Amino acid sequence: MLAKKTLELNPHHPVIKEMLARVKGAMGGDVEDSVKEYATLLYNMALLNSGFLIENPAEFVAPMQKLLKVGFGMKADAPVEEIEVDISSDEAAQEQEQETPEEPDVAGEVEVEDTNQQKNEEL
Repeated sequence: MLAKKTLELNPHHPVIKEMLARVKGAMGGDVEDSVKEYATLLYNMALLNSGFLIENPAEFVAPMQKLLKVGFGMKADAPVEEIEVDISSDEAAQEQEQETPEEPDVAGEVEVEDTNQQKNEEL
């Protein structure tokens, strides 16, 4: 028999108070998309905190990325700048390294004594 899942909200928590104020402010109109995203984010956080899996992790990650951008003083909808990486020079260098076998560095070798064998002989 599976236990019934219950989501409890603390009506005195400042986040819940703010969300309620924004929803009430939108009465008769449409609730802001950001409030909907925050509600979904809160729900997914509660799932994770309780040990459940999130059905669609992308729904959790997208609002988190926006919050990180805002936290760093950027615009929430700031676009990601694509960069081009020239991998042709890296591939050529890797091919050259594979063709040339590395020689061992004999200058840094250290001889180690087996002290356990000496102890066993003394016994």
